[in-house]
Amino acid sequence: MSSETKFSSEGFDLDAVPSGEKEANDLTDAIHEIGGTASISTTKKAPQSSAQNSTAVPDDLPDEIIKAEEFKSKGNDMFKAGSHFDAYVHYTDAIAAVESLSGFTPGLELLRLRDEFNEEKRREAIERRRNETEKDDDEWRKGKGNKTRADGANDDKVEDQPKSKDDEENKELAEEKFTPPIPPPSQANKIAVYHCNRAACLLHLDRNEEVINDATIALMLKPGYTKAYTRRMSGYEKMDRLDDAISDAKAALVLEPRNAQIRSNVTRLQKLNEIKMEKLKEETMGKLKDLGNSILGNFGMSLDSFKAEKDPNTGSYSISYGN
Repeated sequence: MSSETKFSSEGFDLDAVPSGEKEANDLTDAIHEIGGTASISTTKKAPQSSAQNSTAVPDDLPDEIIKAEEFKSKGNDMFKAGSHFDAYVHYTDAIAAVESLSGFTPGLELLRLRDEFNEEKRREAIERRRNETEKDDDEWRKGKGNKTRADGANDDKVEDQPKSKDDEENKELAEEKFTPPIPPPSQANKIAVYHCNRAACLLHLDRNEEVINDATIALMLKPGYTKAYTRRMSGYEKMDRLDDAISDAKAALVLEPRNAQIRSNVTRLQKLNEIKMEKLKEETMGKLKDLGNSILGNFGMSLDSFKAEKDPNTGSYSISYGN
């Protein structure tokens, strides 16, 4: 028995779950991404024993997760049917079902805790930098920096020193990352799927800021979650945050280096970013030209008398003047 259904997925795949108890026992679904669409192929499973055919969930799963899995299954069915808002509602119900789990921290609370952590680290970095600067000033006033200050040839070294400290500070901050309070992996991984699947629905609903939030929460709960990276990538792209989109595409490619679709996304996004940067340069040059003409016009001159030629090798411009 085999069947194939197609729906617009823009490259997204969910964990396919067949509807109906008999189908759930006899069939397995796999969603394949091809050229921005998805095809669902259904194949017959091998015969199983009566114990294996039981629809009971593992005993170690809490009731909250069991209920959430039921909502997720309904959400998958709605998504495959193209009812993205209904799917969104079911995934939201799945997320709400696990909120009473012991030690569970809601996704938006995780984001708030992360932002507080980053802000605290930023304040600590500023304070640390201020203290180091005051210490350097005190040492110089005591005469330890007199030789360097007197030697004009070493002025550049004095200027370079704070930059070196800033580099070390940035490296330190990059290594000190927020560690979210999450439930055990067996639970966290499932909750991550609910958020990631909801992000796929939100993409279709064009609610891109929420896409980014849900995908970020999924990555907090399940680091190295490729689907979360690619869905957040799409959210960033829709918001024209191409640098962030490229970063996520590259992160996904590291996780799945043989994934042709992800590799294609990296190349495509990099080209889009190059076009965007070139357009930005042209717009900036146009604004500078208008400003220059407004000033030179007072002297009977115009920037049209100046010729800018771009070096194809370096991308820099040379300016020449002609009547």
